[in-house]
Amino acid sequence: MKVAPCPAKNLRLGGRHDFLGQPQARKSAAFKTTVKQLSLSNALTRRHFVEQNRVVFARFAVPERVCACVRKVVSLTRADLCRLGGPVRSSKILVVDDFEPFRRLIVSTLQERAEFRITEASDGLQAVEKAEEQQPDLILLDIALPILNGMMVARRVRKLAPTAKILFLSQEDSPTVVQEALGLGALGYVHKPSTHSDLLPAIEAVLQGKRFVSSGLEPEEGSDAPVPHRHEILFCSDEAAILQGLTRFIADALNEGNAAIVLVSESHRDSLLQRLYLQELDIDAAIQRGTYLSLDADKPPDPVRVLEAVEDLREAASKAGKEHPRVAVCGERAGRLWSEGRTDEAMRLEQLCNELVRSQDIDILCVYPLPHGQQDEHALKSIRAEHSAVSFR
Repeated sequence: MKVAPCPAKNLRLGGRHDFLGQPQARKSAAFKTTVKQLSLSNALTRRHFVEQNRVVFARFAVPERVCACVRKVVSLTRADLCRLGGPVRSSKILVVDDFEPFRRLIVSTLQERAEFRITEASDGLQAVEKAEEQQPDLILLDIALPILNGMMVARRVRKLAPTAKILFLSQEDSPTVVQEALGLGALGYVHKPSTHSDLLPAIEAVLQGKRFVSSGLEPEEGSDAPVPHRHEILFCSDEAAILQGLTRFIADALNEGNAAIVLVSESHRDSLLQRLYLQELDIDAAIQRGTYLSLDADKPPDPVRVLEAVEDLREAASKAGKEHPRVAVCGERAGRLWSEGRTDEAMRLEQLCNELVRSQDIDILCVYPLPHGQQDEHALKSIRAEHSAVSFR
């Protein structure tokens, strides 16, 4: 049977970062048509899945004569699956996406499968908490999440829910982002515009311990390139969000035995220290052994001094017992320059950061104030293009 193409195939399904600077109402309106079309195409998608892959038939050992009859059916309900296969093995799936219409669509699609038990999370921190509590079999994980982005979630989940398999479902199509995601232990990566065709096959593959990457995003075979370093940008809604983003980035590094350096304004330095203490980090000990350094974000950084500091921090972390230590570099200087209209200076600083991540074992987080309508859109796109991932808080 020839299956017609999904009407929503070429629609762009984005996370929060695809509607940068647009009001939530406009974002929801722009997505409404996509949700409706995908909802209408659910039956067609399931038929395409059955027709092309026969995964359902193979799983339940359905005879060929039964398969021929089932292929005439547009959709398979929960009851259908139970009748075909008797008792269905259950898989717990945690769906993590901050954009509710898209998350709801994914959940409703998966709930039509009898073997899936679905729970949801709308931000990175909630995802980590639910993963630890529920120990899911599979986590469908967006990258551009508030509080903790998807990469941070994946790192934490490896320790808190070690048996959970991770399948990224993201708008990001950068080869470096895909490679980093897979390098974190994820078995799959689905590009959101391909959700209608790739999601169910990807879930089946990953649950079986197989790898699945949307067409065109698969890294070249035989590539020995290391996992790309992180140079991320975090847009923050207020001062508290800035401090929270810096705190979590530093805490993640120090808890793993790595080192951290932060460029923070004088007005935020004491508050940041207090937040780090609340994370039960022994910051005094980190400062004493040389694995934590704070610099003034109001002063232009000296590249030579920064390189020397990175080397000293890495050496201190190595002496403290960390094998192959990394250095986490974070700060608000570039974001402050940009918010003051000094875009060229901010861009030069971001380009310097890119040079550092290519030559040093470091990860960088740049915190920026949330963009508003008055910012130059072209400049904003240029700033974002310098980063490997974009998230919001």
